[in-house]
Amino acid sequence: MICEKDFEAGARNMSTRSIFSIEEVYQSIKEEKNLTESHLGVPGNSKGCGGIIDIALMIPESVVLFVAPLGCARHVTTHSWQRDGRVFALALDEAEVVIGAHLNTIEQAILEIYDDCRNKPKLLTICGSCIDRLMASDFEMVADRLYGQMPGRILVIWMDPVVGRKEHCQVRCWDKVYSMWRTGEKKNLSVNLIGRLYPLAQNSELPQLLKKAGVENVKHMAECETLEEFYEMGDASLNILGSNLGEKAAKKLQKTKGIPYIKCQPTLSVEKVHNMYRQLEDILKIKICDEEIYRFTKKEVERFKNERKNNPVHMAIGEAYASHEDAFSMAKEIAELGISVDWIYSDGKFSGKAEQITWLYENQKNAKILLLSHPGSRKMMLDPPEVDVAWGMNEKWFLKKKNNHWIDVESRPIDCDYASVLWFINVVENELKRRKDK
Repeated sequence: MICEKDFEAGARNMSTRSIFSIEEVYQSIKEEKNLTESHLGVPGNSKGCGGIIDIALMIPESVVLFVAPLGCARHVTTHSWQRDGRVFALALDEAEVVIGAHLNTIEQAILEIYDDCRNKPKLLTICGSCIDRLMASDFEMVADRLYGQMPGRILVIWMDPVVGRKEHCQVRCWDKVYSMWRTGEKKNLSVNLIGRLYPLAQNSELPQLLKKAGVENVKHMAECETLEEFYEMGDASLNILGSNLGEKAAKKLQKTKGIPYIKCQPTLSVEKVHNMYRQLEDILKIKICDEEIYRFTKKEVERFKNERKNNPVHMAIGEAYASHEDAFSMAKEIAELGISVDWIYSDGKFSGKAEQITWLYENQKNAKILLLSHPGSRKMMLDPPEVDVAWGMNEKWFLKKKNNHWIDVESRPIDCDYASVLWFINVVENELKRRKDK
């Protein structure tokens, strides 16, 4: 146990530490002491700061222009976005920004992009960065000045994790993007999946169960083939919200477009999935027949938990970019499956996570927390801890020097469905079998 004197001494030295025990994190939220005041609290992976370009690219028949100094513009050259020819980067120099000449450069770039595109975009998104927030660049004015010079519509969004407001930049982006939906006078019996960077996995039972119950469409914006189809999402009867980051947009859609919502975040809890289907029944006035897959999944979870008693699994859990799930929530649900959570890679933001942290403190006493926002966390890239399986945004760190398996959460994000629970159990068991067969 850590006495109060030891805890206070640790807090005084926090600027030199990037690793804390779960007990220290628990004490920090209990006593309202900040473990991260000496650094920014920005996630270690640059994609975790944004996701804005991912959102913009899900709008069909559109292209994106990312406007930033060269140091920030490099981000769009390191991801697969570039490969489909829909993302353009405009690197600004210091002189342009200081005198305001970059606004004219942006106008010229937009017209050039439109002229050069073989398939003319119906929407062009300007994505600004922190420097333009700092300089108060008026990109909306740029869009207004270009009105009529090109047939396509112009949308302005921002990726500003450092200079932006306290809220995550995706909060404003989801709101801006969904505001383009039309306001349908007649609602269809259809459901939208909102606030998620990825559509449902192909093996998800959710669309099939809803369609059998009479729902016409279950749609994520990434599945829309045309801009008009994207606009028509405003005719839906219900939005299923998949993350906290999209809740501001969901509330606004409920108020302005008359679409109610329920929040069903990614989970590995069978009961949470079962409860979601009951909510959908009540709101949509339908009958969803999920009892068979519910019983099967519940039985598989019990089998998996019992096997962990004789064949334990040790995991590291990170912040999940693909599913928007924070590390503490997922660590709690993974631990409830009988897995030992040895490491939690956190963004250092503990607000709103007291319930999960308290549960982990009581049930996973040996867990250690690595603060990704601390400069010292980079040492873990060179010598990561030994675990059986790693899951989360920074799981690829575990490929360095160690034989740790990592679960690619971007190729198969976790959803609020039975299929995700079964998939997770299967991928962990396959890794254990692979190691045993070596």
